[in-house]
Amino acid sequence: MKFFIPETMSETLAEQIHATIREFLDRGVGAVVSPDRIFRLEYAHEGKYYRAEVGKPHPYDRGAVVAIFFEPLRKVYHICTPNRGMGHTMSLLVGAYEVHSREDFEPASSN
Repeated sequence: MKFFIPETMSETLAEQIHATIREFLDRGVGAVVSPDRIFRLEYAHEGKYYRAEVGKPHPYDRGAVVAIFFEPLRKVYHICTPNRGMGHTMSLLVGAYEVHSREDFEPASSN
């Protein structure tokens, strides 16, 4: 899957939004996230199965997933929706140990 941010009309805008969310996580909550671009996570939390996929509503939050980041130091994923992790509240947190599968976006082409 090619990298995108939901409801953006250009690759440039998608890059800007991704960088802004990343900056909020860094400055706002002290999360140093990896450069990975994650498309989908499948995980279990408190006995329930979840699938977080960019562009689709998250079953817990019901907002569309805008971006997913991984914070290696704390071994936690940050799932960002319009309601969570977008500059005003904490992201949805998922421990790496809860994740059953992960799919990243395709690497950017170097054309």
